[in-house]
Amino acid sequence: LFVDGIDYRPESVPYREYVECIKGLGEAIWQLNTEFFNTIRDSRGRVKIVLLVRPDVFHALNLYNSNSRLQDNTVYLEWSTNDKEYRRSNLFEVSGRYFSMQNGNETTPAVAWDHYYQDGDNDAATFKRLLRLTFQKPRDILTFIRLTREESIRAGHGDADKFPANVLNQAAFTRKFSEYLLGETKNYAAFYMTQVDFQNYLKFFQYLDGRSRFTFEEFSQAYAQFLKWSEGENFTAKEFLRDAEALLQFFYDVNIIGYTESLADERESYYHWSYRERTLVDIAPKVKASATLVVNPGVAKALDI
Repeated sequence: LFVDGIDYRPESVPYREYVECIKGLGEAIWQLNTEFFNTIRDSRGRVKIVLLVRPDVFHALNLYNSNSRLQDNTVYLEWSTNDKEYRRSNLFEVSGRYFSMQNGNETTPAVAWDHYYQDGDNDAATFKRLLRLTFQKPRDILTFIRLTREESIRAGHGDADKFPANVLNQAAFTRKFSEYLLGETKNYAAFYMTQVDFQNYLKFFQYLDGRSRFTFEEFSQAYAQFLKWSEGENFTAKEFLRDAEALLQFFYDVNIIGYTESLADERESYYHWSYRERTLVDIAPKVKASATLVVNPGVAKALDI
């Protein structure tokens, strides 16, 4: 029995009350699974209740002995990959499978993807760019496919059997896709705050003066200006206004801001995003303020950056 949908908090229910509510639900599920269903011996198999929950929401519940519960009783869905290994990843397979399953033959997911998004000798450049733009979830890729299909039809190419190679450079498309990704961050943040609060927090980026890369000192200067503006607004979720570190951590948690570090030879940089750093061992990764901070390129256009 799968219990889903608890990541969405109705705005009419205060955050603390809702956390206590689903905390009780989590404890009840644990007790039923371990103390009740486990004792039933007169039937084939047994019932198990599975709680479908985001890692950050589970972390907020602060359940007793949560670490061992995670390690021993969790199926953790991890989709992220990188430029060198993506063709062997589950994310690439499920993306290509969206096409190959509709062909009615034995076409492999990789062949199907390469057919619809032909990049010549550029080694599937479209998918590699998507890895940098998205939060690397299947829904992101499927939304990208839907939007490219809509744009192709709008441009009068509905009878084509492949998509244009330059779709990620089209202004109309990139705006729509960026707005979708920003909408995903808004849905993610809805567990913690109202939509009005989220829109108010996004006002912060006006004080970065269009910068997509900045230091923590520059972030703090923008925070000081934002804090002065916020005094005239009615924020319900004020805990992220506590100081610059709290606001930066919030933007990192929702994957709007990440950070980058150069390797020893400084010829290659490594980008850190919350969705990539999160593991069962470190379920709530912290942002590194001493590094170079960057705005997620996927949402940058929707933020006018």
